[in-house]
Amino acid sequence: MSMILRYLEENRERLGLGRFGAGGRLASLMLTPRFHASSHVVCLILAEGRSEPVLVAKIPRLGGPSATLEREAAILRRVQARRPEGWPGVPRLVAFESYAGWPILVETALAGRAYDRATVRRDPVRASAE
Repeated sequence: MSMILRYLEENRERLGLGRFGAGGRLASLMLTPRFHASSHVVCLILAEGRSEPVLVAKIPRLGGPSATLEREAAILRRVQARRPEGWPGVPRLVAFESYAGWPILVETALAGRAYDRATVRRDPVRASAE
């Protein structure tokens, strides 16, 4: 079991994972962005019986504090403070804390079509509407 899955299992009730569709058995898929400037690894959290990820967890590529994850968590907190029921297309912050010496950011997964930067630049209106 990965460190992230262990964290989620140990904190399932406290984080209220059931309200995000992560109440049952969980599995994960780790993704390492291809671009070298990426400072973190993305982990898609899959729930039994669901075809799309329910959560996304991020950890730094290297141990220790992560300014980019801290900044993302702070932005999500501010967004949620302005609209507690959430915004369409904006992930909800589930947790940002240290576990086994690693900062872990957990947020809700967004369902939908993935776009690359070139596609969004060509037609930003359509990309934001889908």
